[in-house]
Amino acid sequence: MGIFKPTGYNRKYLLTHPWVWIRSHWHDITNAWDRARKGFAWCDLADMDDYLYELIYNMLEAMRDEKNTLGAVPCGLTPKLWDKQLEECAEAFKKLKDATYEDVWTEKKWFTMKRNAFEKLIHIIDNLWI
Repeated sequence: MGIFKPTGYNRKYLLTHPWVWIRSHWHDITNAWDRARKGFAWCDLADMDDYLYELIYNMLEAMRDEKNTLGAVPCGLTPKLWDKQLEECAEAFKKLKDATYEDVWTEKKWFTMKRNAFEKLIHIIDNLWI
């Protein structure tokens, strides 16, 4: 959901009536402000697990993509092994992030997916603070 989503008004009207745009985007603005100030918005609390799955996945992907520029390979691990561990963990969280309705309501499969993702994260968590 972008902040410049269409409001159904033409540009000239919005330039002369800016409060219409502000009113139609008020929740987006307040959520962005809360995320900048607190790190989360109230709308994230209602669906915290999905928010965290996406956040962890994006952080792991950014770490994987930037590891060459950061020079961030933990002591005792080869770059190839570290990349493999990050990739496996990121893929596990991607599965959670992209889970379908059937995955969520098949309780055993959903529990297994969550346990798998967090076990991989726990396995590498000490290496995340390099």
